[in-house]
Amino acid sequence: MEYKIKTDDAKKFIEKVLKYVKEGEDPKGNEIKTWVVKTTSVKNTSERIKVLVHTAHQWKEKGVLILTPNEKNDVVLVEFRYWNSYPEEQRDENDENYILGRFTELMLVHFPDLFQNIVIS
Repeated sequence: MEYKIKTDDAKKFIEKVLKYVKEGEDPKGNEIKTWVVKTTSVKNTSERIKVLVHTAHQWKEKGVLILTPNEKNDVVLVEFRYWNSYPEEQRDENDENYILGRFTELMLVHFPDLFQNIVIS
């Protein structure tokens, strides 16, 4: 599945979303309760990146969302990845759909002014 957010400046979009989620409050002062920002290692490298984690019980131990700007810096690519520690036998093909649905809710409720559209294909 591809999840793309069209915006004027993808790097700034990512920076703002991570900042507001980390602070627990959106640009209008509304509380963001169910998402946090964590820093994690990229597999087989020394690189560390910031990721979004949904804090609901059934999701926080399952996986993360990684936001990456495209080369033209006008689209944010959103990717779900399981935590390495999450057991293979418990993974479900719908996990990505559920977490991206919750992420879409976050975007529509807290950040509608930061993007033009969201395309899921």
